[in-house]
Amino acid sequence: MKKLLIFVVFFSFFSYSQEGLSDYLLVEKDSASFYTFTKEGVYFSSFDENNVLDYRYRAYSKPPPKTFKDVPTDTFSAINLHGVIYLLYPGGGVLYQYSNGAIERIDESFPHRNQFAGFFFAYNSELYLLGGYGYWASKEFLTKFNFESRSWEVVSLSGEAPKGGINQGSFLKAKNSIYVFDFFSTQPESLIDKKNDFLYELNLSKSLWVKKGRLSAPSPAVSIEEAFLSVRTRYGSSLFERAAHTSAFRIIDPLKNVVKIFSAENELSKLSKNSIFVGSKIVYASQSADNKSYKVTFADINSYPVVDEKKHILDNQGLFLKYIAYSSVFLALLVLFLYAFFKNRDTLYSLSDQSLFNEKGLVFISIEEKKILSLFLDSSVVENNVLLELFSDESKSFDAIIKRKNKAIKDLNDRFKEVFSQDLIFKDTDKHDSRQVVYSLAPKTQLISEVKGFSSS
Repeated sequence: MKKLLIFVVFFSFFSYSQEGLSDYLLVEKDSASFYTFTKEGVYFSSFDENNVLDYRYRAYSKPPPKTFKDVPTDTFSAINLHGVIYLLYPGGGVLYQYSNGAIERIDESFPHRNQFAGFFFAYNSELYLLGGYGYWASKEFLTKFNFESRSWEVVSLSGEAPKGGINQGSFLKAKNSIYVFDFFSTQPESLIDKKNDFLYELNLSKSLWVKKGRLSAPSPAVSIEEAFLSVRTRYGSSLFERAAHTSAFRIIDPLKNVVKIFSAENELSKLSKNSIFVGSKIVYASQSADNKSYKVTFADINSYPVVDEKKHILDNQGLFLKYIAYSSVFLALLVLFLYAFFKNRDTLYSLSDQSLFNEKGLVFISIEEKKILSLFLDSSVVENNVLLELFSDESKSFDAIIKRKNKAIKDLNDRFKEVFSQDLIFKDTDKHDSRQVVYSLAPKTQLISEVKGFSSS
């Protein structure tokens, strides 16, 4: 009788197969092993040194609660916290614990049905549920399970939370933060789910939401239906994602701001949503030929080639530094251009009947000086003979006329220099005839007339 009992126990522990599963939940145990929960018991699976998958089966030591058996096993969310497996009812509320070979309910709550597709995680030995969808609206709040009261309570948060909530999102816990991206938010005015193209960080130590930046490589899922069918699971400090109806997959690392795209051809076409990573191996249940049952299998993610690499979000700091660099170069060039422009441009002076002026000052002029300056409105160079004609007087000698002309030009230059710190009219020899004397305005000087318009010199 004793031998028969030992045989029965041995048979129940080892004889079950992980083929032909119809209702299951994969849960990571450690870097080399995992659990497969069913309605009747648990498979303990591990990889040996030759990467061969070995498993044993153990039936539950007592029947699970009815509420556990009433819903599909793969709809539960699971966490391995200090070797204890916690299973959360779909939508939140009811919480189970697997320990001592049995599944037991540990809450005094009820099925909330308010956070479907929310992110169930552990932080500082506490259990949390973030976001999700329920009662025709997406949620952005965070709830925590109180082990003393055995109920859920809302955690107060500050900062810039995602408006419209988080539905069918990608979540990744890294250090003290939860990163949320590639999710849909409910628009309150239309109750339509719209894709949110930003990365958000929830700092758990500060209970603070931070909006990080716009995604530069968003998920291929453009509708909430496609997002629901996509496979997303944690891979170390990164997130594995394979969109529905695609052969390629992505590894997303928000901390390094990188997205690597891999080609898997058709090898992962049967990948199921309930997939987990054990080391570098993705473990999943592949659908059998009859489409009614599944078989646990795995693939090594390192065996697939990287076909592309992109930034996850637009790097705000990088963009800022580039903006500063480009702006500095632009401003430097602008300063040089303006300096060269104002350095080389002509200075304008307005000529009226009684004065010569610009924005820097004014010089009163006589009638004779007005006539002299008027000659420079139409010509940049004025011959000496033309100037002498302005002072011609039959009662005066030619020498007296020259002196009068020279004195008029000198007096004008003296008064002009007092105001503008330079001479206005210069005497020179003609370029074409060195015997001929000509007069010209100071370099880069232009006169304009209030009546005639303007002339240059």
